[in-house]
Amino acid sequence: MIADVHGVVNCPETQALRTELRKNSGELPLLNYWPGVAVLRANRVAETGLPTLIQPEWPLMEAAE
Repeated sequence: MIADVHGVVNCPETQALRTELRKNSGELPLLNYWPGVAVLRANRVAETGLPTLIQPEWPLMEAAE
């Protein structure tokens, strides 16, 4: 985003910059950098010293209320 010293956004220049960045960036990979819940649960004790959390289970009727 391109803005002046007062924080006012210059929309045409911002759009031109975005277009230029998209043109030069090529195909971007999907951002998925977290290891997943299973890995987080498996590492919890070693990393925090705390016991692994148990996923709560609620009956559908209670969840709807």
